[in-house]
Amino acid sequence: MGIIEISVALIAVAFVVLVIYIVKTLLTVQQSLQELSENMATIEKRVDELSRETTALIRRTNQLTEDIYNKSQSLNQLFKSAEEIGQATRQVSSSMKEISSTIMDSVTRSVRQTAIKHQSKVDEIMKYVTLFLDLWHKWQSYRVQKDLDHNKGGMRDG
Repeated sequence: MGIIEISVALIAVAFVVLVIYIVKTLLTVQQSLQELSENMATIEKRVDELSRETTALIRRTNQLTEDIYNKSQSLNQLFKSAEEIGQATRQVSSSMKEISSTIMDSVTRSVRQTAIKHQSKVDEIMKYVTLFLDLWHKWQSYRVQKDLDHNKGGMRDG
């Protein structure tokens, strides 16, 4: 068995190992993306529920504020109560904004972490592909040089 056959066999084995690693990595990426998709769906449901509850709460709060305002026109004591309820409404709205902001920050952070997590795998795959291509080019150069040397030797003998 010559050096070329051994080289070809080694390259074939290396290529098979590379393909297996790439397939495993792609399966892991696919699973991670599926999990991310499921998490995004869950978060989207939660945000929708929170939005509906917030909208209903704001509507109820607006109705309550309007009713209190109308009654406060005739009574000074109720005017102070309306002011306090207005503050509570602002606090509830502020709290809802903070909750929504927290959820969105969490989603954004999760997406960034997933992207960062898989970037290293993509970088590693690219490193192995580059290594494989370098080996392939060296092997091709070696074959061409060997053929040239063989042809030169054959021409001298003839």
